[in-house]
Amino acid sequence: MNESPAVTAVRMTMGHWIAQCVSVACELKIPDLVADGPRTADELAEACGAHPGAMLRLLRALASLEVLAQTADGKFEATPLSEQFRQDVPGLGPYARFVTGAESWRAWGELLEAVQTGRTAFELVYGMGMFDYGREHPVRGLIFNQAMISFSVTVADEIVEAYDFSPFHLIVDVGGGQGLLLAAILRRNRSAQGVLFDLPHVVDQATEVLDDAGVADRCERIGGDFFRGVPPGGDAYVMKSIIHDWDDKRAGTILRSCRQAMDEEARVLVVDRIIPERLEPTFVDQRATLMDLNMLALSGGRERTEEEFRDLFESADLRLEASLPTPSGLSVIEALPA
Repeated sequence: MNESPAVTAVRMTMGHWIAQCVSVACELKIPDLVADGPRTADELAEACGAHPGAMLRLLRALASLEVLAQTADGKFEATPLSEQFRQDVPGLGPYARFVTGAESWRAWGELLEAVQTGRTAFELVYGMGMFDYGREHPVRGLIFNQAMISFSVTVADEIVEAYDFSPFHLIVDVGGGQGLLLAAILRRNRSAQGVLFDLPHVVDQATEVLDDAGVADRCERIGGDFFRGVPPGGDAYVMKSIIHDWDDKRAGTILRSCRQAMDEEARVLVVDRIIPERLEPTFVDQRATLMDLNMLALSGGRERTEEEFRDLFESADLRLEASLPTPSGLSVIEALPA
């Protein structure tokens, strides 16, 4: 049903309220607690160590948002949305916890100054970059890593469906985290070998993912810094949600690291969002433009138009060859040596 502009405007101003309801629900693991059956507000408050009256007020809001449902006898039970926010099963729960969590919340609170000055909001609040902060605060850094893993789980198969990796013999996943995307690629392409490249302490955590996927024997793990160089010899260099984390100067450095490691037949595959030249009020366009602002708020990076990607590739002696969209709004952007 269509709603009036006034109602839509009010709904938009309530967005931060809704995000914080989701944040608290994820932090207290309420979706996990109701997964096995309906619970009373008092039961949930006791399980969470929360104030019973305040818990009831939160649960009512979550029920109005369909994150929970209320039973005839006043208990609260799971819904399809609450299943998405669980922390104890693969899904978007860890991602939601990070996106709505304390650091993101405080950084977005400085968006006005970030827009006025062009400075990264996170640095305005914390006096350092987001990745440096994660290294100095390992618990918060772990939340970020879990968020990236949970998002990768939801999009890895889409990426493998969108792009044909079968011609490649050695696929290097640059900044590949714990290897979820590379594992999905290698599962689909049985003759391919892989290299998982990321910071040493990150690739050390990839054993379980690669073992569970049955690809550990075809995947070498190498620790390093993509600003300084990447492993040579690959015929495909994949980077999912890496380039958008950085400004043009540092993104160009990463791409040049790949270019220096490539031969003339290899290619770079950047998996990021593309902002269209003409925007429409669709979820995909909203997600791309809001994620672009999220990069301004958090990392200092940016989402880019296709033309901006073309220019960025040219600065690294690469040329944009093709871009293939996926249902989630990510695109696989292929670049070859210029």
